[in-house]
Parts: sequence; structure tokens; C-alpha cells
Amino acid sequence: MGRRAERLAELERALAGASGVLAIAALDLRLPGMPALVVQETIDRFGRIDVLVNNAGTVAVGDAGAQ
Repeated sequence: MGRRAERLAELERALAGASGVLAIAALDLRLPGMPALVVQETIDRFGRIDVLVNNAGTVAVGDAGAQ
């Protein structure tokens, strides 16, 4: 899942032929109701959610001691 469809397409191409199942979705989880929709669609497609990793965030680059 991600907001940038082109990056997801690159990932899909890179993993072509790998074992397992890859499902991609270009969407913005910040939109109201979107997290619940994603959960429901995942359960509808796969029957359950075994693991959920929340890896959204930002990165601050710089000298940690500069303050």
C-alpha cells in the first residue's frame, strides 16, 4: 500500500516470479474511512489478516546533536 502508484508498480515488477501473493493498492490512508476500507477489503480477499505492520511516517535527516 502506498500513495505512489509508480513505486508500487516498480515493486510489483521487481517481485514478479517470487513465491507468495503480492497485492498492491495505491491509496492515501489519511482519507476518512480508508483504514477501515483497507481492512475489510483485505479480509474479503484473503479471509483474514495474520500480521499488520504500521510503517507510515517521515524521516528527519540531520545532526541529532545540533539543537
